[in-house]
Amino acid sequence: MPLRTPNNPITSAILLAGMAPIIAANTALTTVNPADPTGVSVVYVRSRYNMASKGFFPAVNLTTGNQKANIEAQLEYAGPIVVNITYYARWDQNNLQTQEEIIVAMDADIERIQANLEDWSSIGLTVGTIPYGISIPSFSISPDKGEIDSTFPGVPLLGRTLQAMVNRMGYGVGRAS
Repeated sequence: MPLRTPNNPITSAILLAGMAPIIAANTALTTVNPADPTGVSVVYVRSRYNMASKGFFPAVNLTTGNQKANIEAQLEYAGPIVVNITYYARWDQNNLQTQEEIIVAMDADIERIQANLEDWSSIGLTVGTIPYGISIPSFSISPDKGEIDSTFPGVPLLGRTLQAMVNRMGYGVGRAS
């Protein structure tokens, strides 16, 4: 018996993959890998270990937080999903001297990423040829102190997280009897 497909056409995997090129635009991510002027090669989807092993920084890792589905009508659900956009830099490969200076440099890109997503929210997400409505009603950014990540020996990372609350618009769940 084949696996049942999700009712929501915008699964978290589709949403994160669709966000990658939007996130990288007009940021320092476009200058990291000379072979990729779009910056998409340093936007990872649920792949922090792959990100750390590649060695290109700054880089972004996308993950999801809480997801909800709320009934909106008899056969329709809609709901928010939290997207964590964690921007990483290596302070051992950075020309800047202090963590505070690295964080200040990261801020410009975090704010640009937020602006990119604000613009994208008004356009929506297209899967194949089908457009789907999304909205991003709120954002939050982690504190200025940064997040020190020492998970990977020899790869000292400093990160900041931008959280976007993404509303995936209503989707049907069957048919009326």
